[in-house]
Amino acid sequence: MEQKNLEELYHKGELEWEEGEYTVCRGFQWTPPGCHNSCGILYYLKDGVMDHAEGDPLFPYNNGRLCARCLNLHEAGYQENRLKYPLLRKKEDRGNIDAFERISWDEALDYIANYVKNEIDGKGYGRESIFGMVGTGRNICWQVPWIINNAFGSPNTFCALFSGDSCAVPRTAATVALMGGYPVSDFGQFNEQMMDYPDFTVPGTILIWGANRCVPTPTASRASGLPTP
Repeated sequence: MEQKNLEELYHKGELEWEEGEYTVCRGFQWTPPGCHNSCGILYYLKDGVMDHAEGDPLFPYNNGRLCARCLNLHEAGYQENRLKYPLLRKKEDRGNIDAFERISWDEALDYIANYVKNEIDGKGYGRESIFGMVGTGRNICWQVPWIINNAFGSPNTFCALFSGDSCAVPRTAATVALMGGYPVSDFGQFNEQMMDYPDFTVPGTILIWGANRCVPTPTASRASGLPTP
């Protein structure tokens, strides 16, 4: 059997190739669903439909590893309840989940434009009553303020404090409740040796002194004796 190195096996420099029954497509920046990191992903397609996803071993950030969200991309993309087009529900049917009806994008945009014209401009509330909010959207953080300001003429965009309500707050609350604080882990992500460090032994105690959870820190590496990135 012909032996191939990693770069040949994973087609370095190619964005798409055939591999047995699959067409493999390589994805890069912000491929994961709303993640802070930009991991490299290989999408395995069969007959034009994604069969599964794997980590790209040639991508320097994740080196072929993926979290559960990325490994679950097939279900996220093809789940039957995924929202794929605009839905409209009449005000009198509010609360009835079965009352939504599919409409076109043109109808949705017309509905929004008419609402702004009649319910906001027509009643004298002023465009400043339109409020846009940005979470920790990473790659979409610039679009929302642009749309709110240019399309709706409102200066009001909010992008702090509540931006982590759906992600960071539950995660922080759970770890504080279970462990008494927010842990900072360093798994050698940016270390050239990664986890291939034969002298490593699991420490009995790890002291984390003044860590900022928003920024990768080598604190745990220092405490455990691992080489500092």
